[in-house]
Amino acid sequence: MRYIDIVGAGSMGSALALLLRKQWGKQCYIRMIDPEETALASIPLDIADEKIFRFSLDKPIRTEFVVCAASWSVTKEIASYLVAMDYDKVLFSLSRPIENDLELLTGVLSNSKMKLVAPLGIEPGLTEILLEKALSYFDEVFSAKLYCGGIILPTPDNPLRYKRLFGREYLPFTLKPAYKIVSGILCQVSRFSDVQPYVWQGIGCLESWHDGMQKRLGLHTKLQQADVEQRTLRWSGYANVVLLLNQLGLMDEKNKDPKTKMTVKENTERAMATLLSKTEQEISKTLLSIEVRGKIKGNLKTLHLSAEFSDLSKILSSMAVATCLPVIYFMTMMDKLQIASGFYYPEELICGEHMDYLLTFLNLAGGAIKEKFVP
Repeated sequence: MRYIDIVGAGSMGSALALLLRKQWGKQCYIRMIDPEETALASIPLDIADEKIFRFSLDKPIRTEFVVCAASWSVTKEIASYLVAMDYDKVLFSLSRPIENDLELLTGVLSNSKMKLVAPLGIEPGLTEILLEKALSYFDEVFSAKLYCGGIILPTPDNPLRYKRLFGREYLPFTLKPAYKIVSGILCQVSRFSDVQPYVWQGIGCLESWHDGMQKRLGLHTKLQQADVEQRTLRWSGYANVVLLLNQLGLMDEKNKDPKTKMTVKENTERAMATLLSKTEQEISKTLLSIEVRGKIKGNLKTLHLSAEFSDLSKILSSMAVATCLPVIYFMTMMDKLQIASGFYYPEELICGEHMDYLLTFLNLAGGAIKEKFVP
């Protein structure tokens, strides 16, 4: 019997519980934890064995794995609690760590019994794991291109040509810095910049723009001379509409409306909520493509991998499947990995034969690996 606590009963937390139940049946005991009673109320009892209406682990004596499907601040709170209680647990977080927290958190965890693996989803998470696999084949890397994104079929009939794939509040069009690597040097660029077409076989022509790269990629020893781009995929036209909304002042996050007490951007998101809600007739696809070019044993080579995730049910959207499957894989592998306490990025743990098992697991559990790296 595996005992698992899932903190956060939103779209990702509930999807993870359902996938765990599909994978392990009654061989796992799942506690769902969330302060919002409405979020927990929608989760059937045959999926969650127990529901806790607060962000508290409530003495997880039997719990083997804790998964935080909430914000990074909640992850920190849970990690601090586990360390203070001297628990020997494995904590997985779907959230991206805040850079300023890592040095202190790493020191605290190394002197504890617990292990924290983050960020673990599709991007970041699975993307970096698979990139690490590709880089391991090369003696010298010239370039790497990574593409990841979720789309709706048929193409939505709205200006963004997009529908919400996860979350209940925010839409993925925040104007924030993005990164690329030029000749081994990490450079900051604007998100939604340098829009380029990208053709996905069987789906059609999409657009791509800078987004998703983790700054730590700039420190990778195999990429010290390389050009690297990481891009998000959407139906064509998305980036231009976002930039237009910004020009019209509808993306402002500094000033709050005195009546609603919300920022202009929050009001914009609320106004667009219905327009961007997925219907039962629509399906989603989550796409991931990695291409690396360089030299292997003196020969110029290009390795490519592509993966396509589909909806498994109304709750299990393609994005939920792609995000949660890596978490379940790590749960199955932690005994074999035998790692010490501390903080780990996912790509630090999965390599060699474990990588082959991962690709097989993804195919069997709901992800279609269209192409594999063939050196």
